[in-house]
Amino acid sequence: MEGGVTDHDKPVAGAKVRARPQPETPYKQMLSNSADTDQNGHFNISGLAPGKYKVVAQLKSGAEEAPAVTSEPKVVELGNGDHLNVELAMPSADRPRCTLVDAVLTATGSHS
Repeated sequence: MEGGVTDHDKPVAGAKVRARPQPETPYKQMLSNSADTDQNGHFNISGLAPGKYKVVAQLKSGAEEAPAVTSEPKVVELGNGDHLNVELAMPSADRPRCTLVDAVLTATGSHS
């Protein structure tokens, strides 16, 4: 299985692409495999057994506090001897996102 990861039609380098068998069971978990995208956003995952896989790309953000960005998953069927081309797109920045923010307020001094 090979393919590409894009963000607004531009290649995404350094994303981790994972192929996980579906349905995922403890036994099938051993059949998972992954690859990183190259500078052209291309990935190649080899050694997958025939079956159904959920394929997803994840790109870590530059800041420790910020969550990683994950593509919409694609479910594909890989037959014996098949060579699939899977294209994944990172979510658009204008889509609504939820971010959890923790804040701790500390009172200092006193009011009179």
